[in-house]
Amino acid sequence: YQRRVHGVRKDPDTSYLIVLSQILDVVADHFETHEAHVTQHFGPNGLLLFLTKVDEEASSRCGPVLDRMLSEVNATPSDPQVIDAVLEEMARLSQTCQMYFNFLAERHAKAQEQLQTTGSFQSGFYVNLQSLLALYIPLQRNYFSIAFAEAMSLDSGKQTQKKPKVSLASLLGEEEDLGHGTSLIEDVFYMLRVGCHRVLDCQNANIISAVVNIIVDLLRDSLLPELQKRIRIKQESMSLRSMQWLNNLEQAIDYIRKLHQEFEALLQCNSYEAHDLQKISEVSFEFQVTSNAFSSHLQSYLSRVLQMVQTQFVNKGLAEFEQMSYLITEAHYIHFEINDPWALDTCAVWDTIVRPLKAGLNEANFEELLKELVTAMAQQLEGILFTKSFTLFGGLQWEKDCRLLQQWFARLSATPVREPFARLTHIANILCLEKVSDIYDLWGAGHHLWRLTAAEVRRVLTLRSEFDKTAIAAINLK
Repeated sequence: YQRRVHGVRKDPDTSYLIVLSQILDVVADHFETHEAHVTQHFGPNGLLLFLTKVDEEASSRCGPVLDRMLSEVNATPSDPQVIDAVLEEMARLSQTCQMYFNFLAERHAKAQEQLQTTGSFQSGFYVNLQSLLALYIPLQRNYFSIAFAEAMSLDSGKQTQKKPKVSLASLLGEEEDLGHGTSLIEDVFYMLRVGCHRVLDCQNANIISAVVNIIVDLLRDSLLPELQKRIRIKQESMSLRSMQWLNNLEQAIDYIRKLHQEFEALLQCNSYEAHDLQKISEVSFEFQVTSNAFSSHLQSYLSRVLQMVQTQFVNKGLAEFEQMSYLITEAHYIHFEINDPWALDTCAVWDTIVRPLKAGLNEANFEELLKELVTAMAQQLEGILFTKSFTLFGGLQWEKDCRLLQQWFARLSATPVREPFARLTHIANILCLEKVSDIYDLWGAGHHLWRLTAAEVRRVLTLRSEFDKTAIAAINLK
C-alpha cells in the first residue's frame, strides 16, 4: 500500500487535482478491499483503528500536496485566465476531498453504531484543505473585479455581431439574442454564472455564501452604476446609445432572475446539512433584492421616456384634437371621409416619434413603454372628449377616429391594446345612438362587460347636443 501511495508524483503536466485524486482513490480502494476482513477478525474497534491508520497515511501524502498548492496559489498572477483555472482546480479539488471525507464519515458512523457509541471523525488533512480554501474568496473577488473591468473595456457600445465562443444564452438553452444591447451584459453574466456553478462544487457553505455576496456586491456597486452613468434621457430625445444601455438594464434584470432560479435549483441537487442549506438560501435571497432594485431603476427610466414621448404626442396630435369640433352635419361627415380632419395626420406624426424607439429599444422595454403610453393617451383623449359636444354624425366621426387610433397602436404592439381603449370604445358606441332610449338595448346587451358606470353613461349622453337632458336624467340603468 505504501509503495502505491509513494508511487504518485507530481510532474509539470500533472495537476494537483489529479495527484490528490489518485492518492484518495488508492486509499478508498485499499480500505474497501480490506474492510470486510478487518471487521470479521477485529470487529468494529479494529475497523475504527484501521480507518484512522489509513487516513493518517493518506494525510501524510495529501497534506504536502495541499501545502504546495497553497504556496503556488499565493503567488497567482493577476491574469483572469490564470485565476479562473486556479479557482476551477480548487473547487474540484475541494469536491474530491469532500467525497473522501463523506466516505470516511459513513464508515466511521457505521462502526460506532455497532459499538453503540457516538462521535465524529475528521480527516488529518482537513485543516490543510481549509487553509487552501481560505484563498478562494479573495481570489474569486479579484477575478470578478479584473474580468468586469476587462468586459467594460471590450464593450464597443454597438450591437454585438460576433458571438462569443461560449455564450450565456447558449448555456441557458436560449436563442442567441442580445436584445439590442451591448456585449457587456452577456460577458458579465457568463462569468457570474460560471462562478455560481463552480463555487457549489466546493461543498462549503461559508465559501458559497461569501461568493454570492461578492456577486451581489458587483451587481449593485459596479454594474448598476455603470449602467446609470450611460443612460441619458433628454427632454425631447434619447440617443441610440442610451437606448442600448437601457436594454442592458432590462437584460440584466432578466439574467439576475434566471441566475437566482438556476442557483436555487442546483442548490437543491446537492447534499447539504439543513442549517447550511438555510444559510445559503438566506444569502441567495439577495439576488431577488438586487433584481428588485434594478427593476426600480428601469421603471424610473421608462417613466422618464414615457413623459418625453407623451409631451410630444400632446404637442403634435392632441393639440389638434382639442381644436376639433364634432358638432358636424352629414355633409361634413362625408367630406371627412375623403379629407380626414386630424387622426390620420396625427398617426403619421406619432409614427415618426415612436419609430426610433421601436428600432432602438428591445421588445420588453418597448412593450412596457407602449403599454403605459396607450393607457396615458386613452386617459387624455377621454378627458378631452368630455369637454366637447357631439351631433350624431360627430359621434360617428369619433367612432371612426377612435378605431383608427386603436388600430395604429395595435400595429405597434405585440400585445392587444383593446383593454386601454375599452372606455373610449364604449363612449363612441353611446355617442352613435339615434335616441336616448336606445341606451337600454346597448346596456342590456352586455352591461356586465362595460367599463363605464351608469352615472358615466348618463354623462356621455349629455354630450349629444340633440338629446333632451330630462330624458337622460330619467333613464334607469341596472
